[in-house]
Amino acid sequence: MRAPGRRGSKYTTIARRLPPFGKVLAERQRYLNLPLFAVITTGAGCWDRAREWQSAPNDCPAMVLPGPGPESYVWPVQHAIVTIEVGEGPSNELVLRLARCLFKDGARGVIVVTDDDGRILSREGLANG
Repeated sequence: MRAPGRRGSKYTTIARRLPPFGKVLAERQRYLNLPLFAVITTGAGCWDRAREWQSAPNDCPAMVLPGPGPESYVWPVQHAIVTIEVGEGPSNELVLRLARCLFKDGARGVIVVTDDDGRILSREGLANG
């Protein structure tokens, strides 16, 4: 029995999709109207925090990581510096996986902000650690 997918195909691929609130940023990139900064909220209260960012007049688009699978999304962050706002809940490992995905999808830099501290991640630091 074949898996659902293209007719005649033995294998299927899972298409990555945009994260919640990511459509606006993807449209901006389509027309080369790239923002300098973007925000991704995760953990407890992430939906409310993203809505606050979206409604603020600061030209800083926000997206949400609603669950444990950052690899399942296409992150429209080319050439942006991305701040990850971490609420209560996500593990450090999940945040690092998200940061790797952001760099893979073209982010210029990633800043992680938690209740305790802020950490700046670089491509080199993630490659070495």
